[in-house]
Parts: sequence; structure tokens; C-alpha cells
Amino acid sequence: MSLCLGLVFVLSAYSKLFPIEPFEYNIVGTTFIGWKMSVLVARVIIGLEFFLGALLILSYNHKKNTPIAIGVLTVFSIHLIYQLIAKGNNSDCGCFGTMFSMTPLQGLLKNIAMIIVLIIIYKLDFNYKLRAKGMEFYLLLVAVSAIFIVNPVDYKYAENYLNKPFDK
Repeated sequence: MSLCLGLVFVLSAYSKLFPIEPFEYNIVGTTFIGWKMSVLVARVIIGLEFFLGALLILSYNHKKNTPIAIGVLTVFSIHLIYQLIAKGNNSDCGCFGTMFSMTPLQGLLKNIAMIIVLIIIYKLDFNYKLRAKGMEFYLLLVAVSAIFIVNPVDYKYAENYLNKPFDK
């Protein structure tokens, strides 16, 4: 179960990475975050998804890390509820970048299913007792840094959008 859920997180992150611009556009269009910050926020979110996926794939310390994944999915779900209320169910939630199109309601249902599986993993504690001191910090650092290296921020490209009004 942990492996499958980890793969969903990794797929979600990977699908947003190339091209990253639609995800940045989605952030600007559905939040209060502007263009300059969206290029950073997009990469941090993608890095966080890779990080959580890696922890689940490695079955690393579920008692500590599944609550973090549940928290992240809860924040994403609150955003999807807001998106449903503000814009309806006719848009793409951006949950899987441009690879798969999902409505906000489909994204919300996916998140609820993932949260239920995470609770089961937490309760049953399916892990291999892999305990490397400080591993989470270094894995998070590598995951987020790698995103900035693989797909660096290009303010010149984003500049085309910075002064453009955005229809909200």
C-alpha cells in the first residue's frame, strides 16, 4: 500500500515538472500568489511531493511521516474545496499537471481516498523499520533542491506573464 501511494505522489510531482508553466499558471489563477512567487511555490510543492513519495516508497518511519502526508493532502483538499466553491467543477485542478486532467471534485475524491489509505498505513504501521537519523531532512533538501536544478527558475520566461493581467 505504501509503495502504491508513494508512486502516486511521485507521478503527481513528475507530471507537474515538465512543463511546469501550466502548474505555475494554475497557482496564480486559483490562489492569491502572484507570478514572481508562483515559480518558487510550484517547485517547492513539486519537491514536497517527491519527498513524501520517496518516504512512502522507502516505507520510512510511517508513524512520523504519514501525518505529514495527511496534512499536505488536507491543505490540497481545502484548496480544492475553495476552487469548487469559487470556480465550480469545470476547471482542471492541476493535480497531475498536463498528464491527466482532473476536475476539482475528482481531485478532492482522490485526496480523500489517499488520506484513508494513509490512515490505514499509520494504524497498521507497514514499514521496514528503516531508521536513519536525519534522513528526512536530507531527503527533503535533496528533493526540493533537485527540482530547482532540473527545472531552474527562469524569470525572463516568466516575465512575459508578470505584467499581464490574470483573469480570476
